[in-house]
Amino acid sequence: MPDSIMYPTDHMSSASRSLCSLLDDQWKQHTALFMNNADSYHALLQAVARVIPNAGGRVQELSSRLENYHQQYYNCYQALHALAEQIDAAAQGMRATDAESASGFEQMSL
Repeated sequence: MPDSIMYPTDHMSSASRSLCSLLDDQWKQHTALFMNNADSYHALLQAVARVIPNAGGRVQELSSRLENYHQQYYNCYQALHALAEQIDAAAQGMRATDAESASGFEQMSL
């Protein structure tokens, strides 16, 4: 049996930070592709609206659906980001508990 049990809290925190970074990068890409780039879905929809005024009344409906889709993705990214932050906080808590417990056991063995 090992002298001590070590939990991979450093790896948990590192994985959490990597996940946050990945999510941030993916959100930037999503926003660019759907809303910001010159060839984004939003820009293409606006171009169609200029060529075919009101596009038979569908432009507003399509624009609203695109914004709803974007908002749903935003909510999902926010939830994933919050989960990653909770993983990091829990890993830090485990690390502190491990250190505190180890210190307590060391004092008891003296």
